[in-house]
Amino acid sequence: MKCWVNGEWMDAEGGRTTEIRNPATGEVVDTVPRCSAKDTQKAIEAAAAVLPAWSAMSAEERGRILVKAAEVVKTKMKDLAPWLTKEQGKPLRDAELEINHFLHGLEYYGALVSKVRGDFLGVCGAIVPWNFPITLMGNKIGPGLAAGNTFVVKPASTTPLCSIKVIEAMHEAGIPKGVLNIVTGPGGEVGTLGQWVTQGAQDN
Repeated sequence: MKCWVNGEWMDAEGGRTTEIRNPATGEVVDTVPRCSAKDTQKAIEAAAAVLPAWSAMSAEERGRILVKAAEVVKTKMKDLAPWLTKEQGKPLRDAELEINHFLHGLEYYGALVSKVRGDFLGVCGAIVPWNFPITLMGNKIGPGLAAGNTFVVKPASTTPLCSIKVIEAMHEAGIPKGVLNIVTGPGGEVGTLGQWVTQGAQDN
């Protein structure tokens, strides 16, 4: 698997990778790019470039895209849940429940967005823990995307696989390139994300 940046698959600088192992068996499930600060900067720049257009879109249109994204992800449930089970270790039924929670969140914020208004928009860094990676990613990107923000998602180093697949599926629903990006690798190597977003918030 590769990172998703500006609507395209991206290898890490120098072609470095990280093995993702099944915690139950120790087997290698897949490999993902070991992104550097430079790689993360590309994702940040992509998110910043598309921010004006995404935030200027009507709330109703963003809502429709999020609801459609939920529909697309739902059609892929049987393919997505096993990835979450293999990388995170939870039973398949629990993996499906977690993805369903993610879907309910997208649908909720997609419907709610036309009822509320936000004034502070920008590029958001979503750093996601390993224990409920899809649920917690949804808790961050759902309301943020609905309000008109753009994102760079950094999943936990041990559980990035299902998140990558989910974000790929969401783009099939019409999310514009650059609005939702994902970079993988150890937190220290992609630390530019937190530094840049914090500085950007202060500057704006």
